[in-house]
Amino acid sequence: MQHINELSSILNQFFNWNKARITCLAQMVRGIIAVKTVNLTQVALAFSTKASSASSYRRIQRFFKDFDFDPSIMCALVFSLFSLEGSLTVLMDRTNWKLGKMHLNLLVISIAYYGVSIPVFWINLNRGGSSSTDQRIFCILKIVYKLGKSSIGCVVGDREFIGKEWFLWLIENKIDFVFRIKSNTLVKTCSNDRFPSPAYSFFRKLKNKRKKSLKQKLWIGNLVIYLSASRSRTGDLLVVATPRFNRRALKIYKIRWQIENLFSSLKSKGFNLEDTHLTEKKKVEKLFFVLVIAFCWSYLVGVERNNKTKIPIKTHGRMSQNIIRYGYDSLRKAVLQSHVHFSRFYRFLKPHKIFEFIGDLYV
Repeated sequence: MQHINELSSILNQFFNWNKARITCLAQMVRGIIAVKTVNLTQVALAFSTKASSASSYRRIQRFFKDFDFDPSIMCALVFSLFSLEGSLTVLMDRTNWKLGKMHLNLLVISIAYYGVSIPVFWINLNRGGSSSTDQRIFCILKIVYKLGKSSIGCVVGDREFIGKEWFLWLIENKIDFVFRIKSNTLVKTCSNDRFPSPAYSFFRKLKNKRKKSLKQKLWIGNLVIYLSASRSRTGDLLVVATPRFNRRALKIYKIRWQIENLFSSLKSKGFNLEDTHLTEKKKVEKLFFVLVIAFCWSYLVGVERNNKTKIPIKTHGRMSQNIIRYGYDSLRKAVLQSHVHFSRFYRFLKPHKIFEFIGDLYV
């Protein structure tokens, strides 16, 4: 129980909740690490308490039911633990799965950080399919409110995050972006061009394994955009759109894959998010919140452990294990063995910075 009290005290510096709620959060973070699943009946069994597992499960149920929740409070933890400064690359993507006929579909906003992305806001779309323009705008406004517009260097996303209304809002608010577009998107060479051409036609001469950024001003509808493209070794064409000429557009777009590393770590390669039986919109958002804390903790432990004992490199040149899993295994081993030195891992969660957010003062 001493470990839980220490963890609760640290988490309370970020979220300032009542004691019962913070203690339950600490128990869940520790429990998820121990049982390697988000199945709440299993998590309840791992609670460090003299109470019965049924009692622990009821505490979890109250946590998910009894209070309003804004995921943007995660900004306080992320910006206190990670060296995030200057213009940030903001990644936008969805992770989705099904429970029976129910779609579980999260739109996640994260910050690119050394090969992985750190979530700072998310919403449960509560249906299948892609997000709407209003939902995307809502998410970006949440980040702007917390961090300020000047902190957002660029918003990056895949082909599903396109649309004239969405692009127009970003341009009007002077938010830079790099979004992949469909290669057959109709593009005009001038605003009154009556015969637009597909985007791929501007890159017909582009050879395999080559890339090109056009300085030519183009139009999608009434919006001015610039195109960059690369062709793979097999001839597949990737086209991205930006609101200004950007020679680094393709390099920036490649960063988008960092959010895939995040999702794989939260699912099959780590915390098994898809094991959840929660379906209610707000409850799924809270569960993701608990997982993000465990994810951040695992990452920080993994970096420290890798600095001391390098992850083996396989013959294909890649690490045999990712950093998050490396740290997670250390945390899980300490929990399962009730290691006397487990408290040394808490230092990774202790804030080492003071931030004044645009919307909320965090000290």
